[in-house]
Amino acid sequence: MPKPTIFDDEIAEETTAQYSAILKDEDDNVIPAASLASFTLTLYVKDVGGTTIINGRDGQDVLNANNVVVDAFGAVLWTMQVADNAIQNSALDYERHYALWEFTWTRGGGGTGLGRHEVVFIIRNLVKVP
Repeated sequence: MPKPTIFDDEIAEETTAQYSAILKDEDDNVIPAASLASFTLTLYVKDVGGTTIINGRDGQDVLNANNVVVDAFGAVLWTMQVADNAIQNSALDYERHYALWEFTWTRGGGGTGLGRHEVVFIIRNLVKVP
């Protein structure tokens, strides 16, 4: 299984941020919004007890909904909300938030494709944030 993508910039806790990507199939072809049958997002923290879902984003429909836009050129833009970047364990200086994107699409020659991609966001705990 491929390693998750690690977002380049750390994000200060409880701030808004943006994530963008280009949605592609296994052959590196762009998947436009019109070809998508489904597009979901699960946002979570891994800990010793399992996983904790963040901001109710558990297999959430994000196909041009819930702060995510996908355009005709496969460009994905997620405007992250304050609650998406809330620290779950205040004892940590930094916390990893995992975003699992899952999508299905109709292939040009027929049939359905299934894709999954995981992105890791480093959230920085700001000591003075209540």
